Amino acid sequence: MIPDWLKTELHPGNGQPDPARTLLKFFPELVQHHQPAVMPRGEKIAPPDAVNQLESIFSKPTQEAEIAELEFVSISEADKEQILNIVTSAVTTPVSFAAIRNSRKWGEEKKGVRYLRCAIAQLIESKQLNGSEKLGFTAF
Repeated sequence: MIPDWLKTELHPGNGQPDPARTLLKFFPELVQHHQPAVMPRGEKIAPPDAVNQLESIFSKPTQEAEIAELEFVSISEADKEQILNIVTSAVTTPVSFAAIRNSRKWGEEKKGVRYLRCAIAQLIESKQLNGSEKLGFTAF
């Protein structure tokens, strides 16, 4: 809880109380004066395509590789029906993987991530479900 005496100064951008600005009012010696950043001679900003290339190198690999290695897990038909029930009864679509996994319809028995990925992969393969973990899932 922030005391009211620390909420006297307001942030100029959003108009909300700003305790840090209030403290700087009482302790002006803490104010720092920064020099504007200057780009050194000969330095250039990387083009956007180079930045995108570097980001793609460090991005997390797609989930498809994980799904491919799980195809040997046997999934019960009841669980597949439950996944379809969760997706079709959702208020908003597409339905995220987390929403499927954390659905109250599973009851006390929350399914594992690998098990659900394998079940969803089988439903996609059988053309009952459409989508991906990144974009969400919809039923046909």
